[in-house]
Amino acid sequence: MKAIAHYFHNAVEIATTKGMGRGCFLVNLLMSAEIPTPELQQAVELNVTFIKNFFYEHLDHARLDGQLPQTISILEGVDVLFGATIGVFALARMKATPLMIQEFVNNNFRGLFSTKDF
Repeated sequence: MKAIAHYFHNAVEIATTKGMGRGCFLVNLLMSAEIPTPELQQAVELNVTFIKNFFYEHLDHARLDGQLPQTISILEGVDVLFGATIGVFALARMKATPLMIQEFVNNNFRGLFSTKDF
C-alpha cells in the first residue's frame, strides 16, 4: 500500500504544481474523443496497461497483508485507482484547488481501503 500512496502523493504534487493546469498528456489523450495516430494509441494502451499492472501488483500484496478487504476484488480496486488517476489530472485541468484534488484522492483511498487518508 505504501507504493500506491507514494504514487498518489506524486500525482497530486504534479497536478498541483504551477503550470500543470492542462493536466497530463496521457489523461488528456484518454479524455479526447479520438487519439490522433495509431502510434499514440499504442503508447496510450501501453501506459494504461503499465499503470493498471502496477496497481494490480500492489493491491495483490495489500490483500495478502490484510490491508485490502476481501469484499473488494483486486480488479475493482484497479479500476478505482485508475479512475482516481484520471480524476486527479482532470481536476488539475479544471484548475481545481490543491485541497480539492487532495480530498478527491483521499475519498477514493478511504473508500477502497476503509482507512484514513493516504
